[in-house]
Amino acid sequence: MTKDAGLLVVLLVAAVLPVALSLALIVADERRLARRGRPAAWPPATRILFVVMLWPLALVLHVARTRGSLRTLRDAGRLLIGAAVGLGLAVLVYVADVVVAEGLAALFGVALPE
Repeated sequence: MTKDAGLLVVLLVAAVLPVALSLALIVADERRLARRGRPAAWPPATRILFVVMLWPLALVLHVARTRGSLRTLRDAGRLLIGAAVGLGLAVLVYVADVVVAEGLAALFGVALPE
């Protein structure tokens, strides 16, 4: 494989991996949600669109939205905790993406653009 082809593979994987991981996390979370949180979850088409367009924000909003609301102080606390958990998940997805991209770049012997 040429270095250009290796770089293309690394960049494609780096672009697709966070979207796929985010979508998998959101779908897995929706499957285990209690009945209370399910109505707040997105319909499948909206979920896919939002994850593809803005994957880090999608994780934060999904977890916050399905955990709480602004109706009561207790629900607002759950909303903030959900947002923090979603942010943590987004950071984990980002770290996994960087680790995989760096590993593939080393495997193919290509330098990633800065």
